[in-house]
Amino acid sequence: MTDTLPYLHPTLASPSRRTMIGALAAVPVASAPVLAAAAIEPDDPTFALIEAHEKALLDLGDVCDRDDEVRAREEGRVVTEADKKAVKDANDREMRAAVLLCTTPPRTVAGFRALLKYIRGVDLEFEAVEMNDLIDSLSRSPILAS
Repeated sequence: MTDTLPYLHPTLASPSRRTMIGALAAVPVASAPVLAAAAIEPDDPTFALIEAHEKALLDLGDVCDRDDEVRAREEGRVVTEADKKAVKDANDREMRAAVLLCTTPPRTVAGFRALLKYIRGVDLEFEAVEMNDLIDSLSRSPILAS
């Protein structure tokens, strides 16, 4: 993986959720290194889980402002129940992807490294994923067995 990805960029060392969503939306090829690594490490689910979480963040970014009443008023529109549902559904998908990502142990060194780099820069919502779950998942990784 390269340090030019938005979730690794030094100016985004501790990004807000909104900043992260915007950064990911601006760079649609961010998953390319993850996909390349997945081809090399096909038995490690970590790469697919990173890709799924990144997609969920992009999808959330597409709808995250739809339920913002102030923004809607500025744009001359009304927030509808469909807008609220779209935001809730996208948020739920992102949370499920985050839980899976943080509770599935990497099976390879490359997967372990990719997960650490990814979570370092992504603003995961830890009300859905406890830090202890992530630590437990990492400690169960077969690459740590000796």
